[in-house]
Parts: sequence; structure tokens; C-alpha cells
Amino acid sequence: MKKIIGKLCVFVTGFTVFMGTFPLGLSADASYASELSVSQNGIDFICEKEGFSPVCYYDSSQSSIGYGTKCGDKAHSSGQHSITKEEAADEMEKAINNYCIPNIRRQTEGIDMNQNQFDALVSFTYNTGGGTSMIKNSPLVKYLQGTMTEDEARSAYSSYIVTSGGKVLSGLINRRNSEADLFFSKDSSYSEEDKDGSVSGRFVVATKDDPLN
Repeated sequence: MKKIIGKLCVFVTGFTVFMGTFPLGLSADASYASELSVSQNGIDFICEKEGFSPVCYYDSSQSSIGYGTKCGDKAHSSGQHSITKEEAADEMEKAINNYCIPNIRRQTEGIDMNQNQFDALVSFTYNTGGGTSMIKNSPLVKYLQGTMTEDEARSAYSSYIVTSGGKVLSGLINRRNSEADLFFSKDSSYSEEDKDGSVSGRFVVATKDDPLN
């Protein structure tokens, strides 16, 4: 995974570019979360949503850097801390492997899901932390348990964990809606069509005839 992430999160003219092989389709067979790991598509989705910052910045709850990982107040106040995309990808990998995936597995034990559904839950957990019950109580997991229809889950999820400092943030609403689109998607590639019809956040495979630089 380290080699994958280290080469995935490269942003060029609004697109996420990766080097390597991209899976053309997903298996229709569902699996338990304990059998799944985040896919290249899921990594691309999170990178596009988080964006990249080479220096520390304050978000709503912490000082962050890179692809949204913790920077630390001391490093931030020094004004000298910086990070490369490769280093940021390593930190993102640690957060996903050491916290997000174990938390999802604990809260969804015994529940079947496919790769897109797992990737959407990884994005949600990376964004919110997942707490001790946020994941299992989410409308997406209730859909997997059969207690909500797709329409009900989509509607409820659009307002699920979308506040910060007591204020509803449109950016979090948009992220929940995008995560729901990924969760219910049958496609293995992520793209988001903006209101003006343009497309952002799509995988583009680099070739010798179409170099990254």
C-alpha cells in the first residue's frame, strides 16, 4: 500500500494522477470489512476531498498538514514545518492502516460490504475519526444491515456529522453526499461532476506519451 499511496496523490490541473495499474472493475461478491483494505480508488477519493498542503494550517479541530493529518501546535507555531507529497502520503497511510481500518472493522463486524462501500466508510472515518459508534450508527451501515432503503440512507447521511463548532458546514454536507455516491456506485472509478458540468477528482493514468511533469 505504501508504494501505491506514495504515487497516487499527485494533483495536476485539477485531476488526481497515479502511476500503476488501475482495477477496471469490482467484484460483485461482498466481503466482511476484515477481508478488505482501502483501494486505489478510495485513496484517490480521500486525496481529492482533503486536498494537499505542504505547510501546517488550522482546520476546525486541529493543526493539520499534507492530506489532513495532524501537524501539532508546536510545529505549526514554529512556522518552519513543511512536508512533501510523498511524506504526506506516508502519514496518510499510517492514519488509514493504524486507525481508520481497525475502527471500521470493530464497528462493522459480521456485516457484508463491497469495495466501494468500504472505501466510503474509510473516507468518513478519516474525516471524522469514527468515534466509538459513529460508523455503526451511520445511515450507510444501517443500509447494509437492511434497516434503511437507499433513498432513506442517502437522505439521512447528507446531514450526518456535518457540524463543526456548532455550525453546519456546506463542505461537510458535500463530502457526505459524495461518500454516499461512492458507497452506492457500481463503478470502480471515482469522478465528481461539478454544477457547471466540469469534472474533478478523476483517476488519470500517466503514460510515456502523457507524462506527469
